[in-house]
Amino acid sequence: MDKSKKGCIDEEIKELLDVINVKYQTTSSCAGRIVVYTVSDDRKKQKTEWLLASHKKVEFDDVKKLDLPNDIVWFRFEPLILHVACESVESACELIKKASSCGFKHSGIMSTEKRIMAEIRGTDFIDAPIAKGEMFVNDEGLRLLIEEANNKLDKNLYRINRFLELLK
Repeated sequence: MDKSKKGCIDEEIKELLDVINVKYQTTSSCAGRIVVYTVSDDRKKQKTEWLLASHKKVEFDDVKKLDLPNDIVWFRFEPLILHVACESVESACELIKKASSCGFKHSGIMSTEKRIMAEIRGTDFIDAPIAKGEMFVNDEGLRLLIEEANNKLDKNLYRINRFLELLK
């Protein structure tokens, strides 16, 4: 168990985290996911309500059957994100270089104050409003969003596996 909303490590990256944690220390992670969600008017992350969250491909009916609130409903794809504490700037750069070579191009050092933190992050995102009380994206548009998100999820998993093999 961990402190995340889900409460446990994503199975899709467990082996990757095990390999990374031999030399570094991961502090947070997400394998990448497809999410349908609402946010509060004050945009507080803690008040985000997930209507659907999946680390696997989703189907049209998974989204279409959701009970939609009167708030704006968003459809999102998020790629892998890892926060990793490193011993030195040099070791963080080494990790980032490997991650970047596997396609995680939004990676970098995000902090050097208390400890050196590397962020490993993919580049593929989707974030689009799809409903407010009722779906305002037509079925064709929704199918396209889901297809694109599923394709991005496949690419993300491919990159994760490349990164894992490079680190082994």
